[in-house]
Amino acid sequence: MTSLARRKPRPKNPWEYAYTVLGCFVLALAFRMFTNANGIVPGGVVGVSTVLNKQFGWDPAIVQAAINLPTLALGFLFLTRRDAMKSVLGSIAMPLAIFATKDVKLITHDPMMAALFGGAMYGVGLGIILRSGGTVGGFSLLATVFHKFLSFPIPAIVFLFDAITIVCGVPIFGADKALLGLLGSFVMRQCITWVLTGFRRSAIAYIITDKRDEMREKILVDLDRGLTILSAEGGYTGKPQNVLMVVASQVEIPYLRMLVREVDPSAFVILTDATEVLGQGFSGSV
Repeated sequence: MTSLARRKPRPKNPWEYAYTVLGCFVLALAFRMFTNANGIVPGGVVGVSTVLNKQFGWDPAIVQAAINLPTLALGFLFLTRRDAMKSVLGSIAMPLAIFATKDVKLITHDPMMAALFGGAMYGVGLGIILRSGGTVGGFSLLATVFHKFLSFPIPAIVFLFDAITIVCGVPIFGADKALLGLLGSFVMRQCITWVLTGFRRSAIAYIITDKRDEMREKILVDLDRGLTILSAEGGYTGKPQNVLMVVASQVEIPYLRMLVREVDPSAFVILTDATEVLGQGFSGSV
């Protein structure tokens, strides 16, 4: 039997590199069309370039390259080669995309619209990059280094860096723009989740009932969903129990509840979200 440690890593699909570049250009367009000229600081290296561009007139592409490239070198020093290489393409492509879109015009002067739509575009761009297995370097790479040596959670470190960046923008753009930056960051993170997990959310229902066969028949025939029967044991009674596990779409859940009440009103049901379901009857194959 081949050891897991000896297996070769799955080769990257060349399209994944193209998606990383595409995501960088989506980020760059959001920067040019919405956030930068409106003084919206979304956090991260892009937010730092917005602050320094306003304060000193420095070119955002140069600022981002000046931050990304040294942090990239830091990644090669302290991370494995494989982890560091993941950040190379994004760290280089992001400043180039910012430079290439320098002539793109601002499309709204409303700061609220800029925060909402800019945050949404940032989220889509970052989601594309993360879904392809890439990163854009910068603070996320620093967070990975800190996590390795100090064991701090990466999301907490990234949030801290983003918060510091947004706060630094307050003396320059004002508190209102900082609050809009936080709003944009929230929208961005929601859009990242949607890109990574999709819009078609499903739910898992665990049904504990004494009427196993009748419940099984109703789910298979009336709901037209497959199910798995799990063997369990009551923690208090010690009696064997049957747990029916059913995966259903969100629109099917009310009907499932109705079927359970019809068959066994005393059944115990646990519902939990499933962010992605692959296979027959759902979004696709594994």
